[in-house]
Amino acid sequence: MRSTTLVLFCVLASSFAGPKVFAQSLDEATESRIVALEAEHAALRAGKNDVELAALKEQVMALEAALQEASDPEALAVIREDLEVVREDLDDRTDSIWDEMGRRNLLSGYMTSYFAKQKDDTPYFRMVKANLLINGQMHSALRFFGEIEFENAAAVGEGRGVVKLEQGYAELKFNQYLGLRMGAVLVPFGYYNLLHEEWRYAFTKRPLVNEFLLPSTYSDVGAGFFGALYSGEDLHISYDLVAINGLNGDFVSNIGAKGLRSSRPAFDADNNAAKSVVGRLAIGITEMVQLGLSGYWGIYENDSASDKANGNKALAMFGLDVLFEYEGFNFRTEGVAILVDTDKGLVTIDDGDSTTLDALVVPNSMLGVVAETEYRFFPAFLKDTFLGVFEDPKFFVAARFNYIAHQYEEGLRAEGDNAEEMEVTGSLGYRPVFRSAIRFEFSKGFLGDLGLGEDWRFISSFALGY
Repeated sequence: MRSTTLVLFCVLASSFAGPKVFAQSLDEATESRIVALEAEHAALRAGKNDVELAALKEQVMALEAALQEASDPEALAVIREDLEVVREDLDDRTDSIWDEMGRRNLLSGYMTSYFAKQKDDTPYFRMVKANLLINGQMHSALRFFGEIEFENAAAVGEGRGVVKLEQGYAELKFNQYLGLRMGAVLVPFGYYNLLHEEWRYAFTKRPLVNEFLLPSTYSDVGAGFFGALYSGEDLHISYDLVAINGLNGDFVSNIGAKGLRSSRPAFDADNNAAKSVVGRLAIGITEMVQLGLSGYWGIYENDSASDKANGNKALAMFGLDVLFEYEGFNFRTEGVAILVDTDKGLVTIDDGDSTTLDALVVPNSMLGVVAETEYRFFPAFLKDTFLGVFEDPKFFVAARFNYIAHQYEEGLRAEGDNAEEMEVTGSLGYRPVFRSAIRFEFSKGFLGDLGLGEDWRFISSFALGY
């Protein structure tokens, strides 16, 4: 700032001192300023000084303004030449900063919006997802990954939208066999929970097993290890294993059709001292077949005398997922079995009154399966139309079968010992690019024991990854 003031002072002094005095004073000031700028830029290039680029640009602009007032040809030539060097340095430095940030930090995301009409219900539009993905790669072996979800067109203080951290963790990879991950992680159980972006699928709604049984999208705070046990030409085996706070016992009083959905914990708390363990083993056979084996075990009860009266109550889950892909055809299925440790199906909870305990009937097990198939194609005669202007557009036709069930100990449930829900869905759509899906779907429910209904539903949606 003092150098800039000196230059401006010299410009004003020229109108009184004459050309010779102006040239001499301006040369001294310019040389001093250039030396300082060169030192600052050398330090910037070496990464030893954190000088504000914006402030530096303002100083250069001040020198440029001084040039507009100067009249001595020699002084003008000197300042013009040196400022050109400074501007080039600034441009190079700015470009290198953005290049480095681009290499180290990647922003992406996805969104889904749809129109729905169900029998006897009012049709509606819904902006269900607008998620931001952040990948910060500090080193080839060190990174941060985060996902921020804006649900239902979220607005702070308005409507029913939600803004939340879906995942956010630090990752250190020692080698291909072992890596450390810690933070808010997607729980490695099942295929869908780990790859839940809607544009991947031919269907807008989540499968019943992932929506109303296994609580996808399910994330929790914890730490664990991951890596590839074997990586060959036709076989790849990898694993994820984490310790987390775990599911809590809220499903006991909210069992309904939602299964364990209400038992997802808050990121900042655990209802008991025990930690849960969950893991998935993924096996890739050539590029066509992928198998996944998942397991979960943890204590779900609260740390209270009433909950521990009959001993610790545990929850175990087992999952199998299979993906088969061949040319334009793919088939995916995922199944889960949940075993609930209860006192003969009866669980007691404190309803707020220390003298009253309510006995609830909880299923001893919950089962669910989804099977879906999709075929992608694109007629050659549409290549010359607006539908074919994209690099690899596809149409698709798909079908899905959903089934979930709660199983109770014989004689405990008045309505019968099992409660079942089933749904079938057909879908037609168009993918302009791979990370997109425009879909038209029709669903029909059956059985309806869990209160999900047997009505039909029509959905039209647009999902896009960017």
